Amino acid sequence: MVLGQFDSAHPTKIWNCHFNSIPLQKFYKLRTMKLTLYHGTSSVHLDNILESGLVPRYNNDSEWECASRPDMIYLTSAYPLYFAEHSVTSHGGEPVVFEVEVDTLRLYPDEDFLEQATRSEKYNDSYSHLHGLDMEARTKYFRDSLEEYKHHYNDSLKFLGNCCHKGIIKPKRIRRYVIPDMSIRRKSDPSITTNNFRFMSHYYAELIQEMFNK
Repeated sequence: MVLGQFDSAHPTKIWNCHFNSIPLQKFYKLRTMKLTLYHGTSSVHLDNILESGLVPRYNNDSEWECASRPDMIYLTSAYPLYFAEHSVTSHGGEPVVFEVEVDTLRLYPDEDFLEQATRSEKYNDSYSHLHGLDMEARTKYFRDSLEEYKHHYNDSLKFLGNCCHKGIIKPKRIRRYVIPDMSIRRKSDPSITTNNFRFMSHYYAELIQEMFNK
């Protein structure tokens, strides 16, 4: 399997490199660590989450037009309030943001990141089977192939601010949560793109801290 490293100066560029001499399971184990990330949802789910943890939707319908992975919990370092507000439009309640500590061994890239990062003509040959597909179809391809791109979870966080966690995030991994007031809610209306994160990531990181410290 070919692994890649994203060039920090060019978020859509991947330099190919090989780790064929290192079994992937061992490679992941060597790199495992804890990360603090955030998840936004509706307060309608608050009691269940505090009791059972953050649970993937599994067989439940997705809130998104392009359905998310049913076995994943989507996490972010920048946009939890945006995702919480989106959940409120589907379920009612108030936006609630959870701060969680997760093991990187269970993290995967967000399919939206993979779709955006491979739009460059540089990848026409590598992804010739995606030629002619629209953004939704390309996103679905990467969503269904996330296992092949697991090693890019950190790039997904670095360049888009989002990733996903496979399986349940147990209650003991929830460090705290907040239901932000309207003064904070008015400050978050992002565009979830690599370009937006490049210029606005510090703003949204500061907004998260303001949200929890207010």
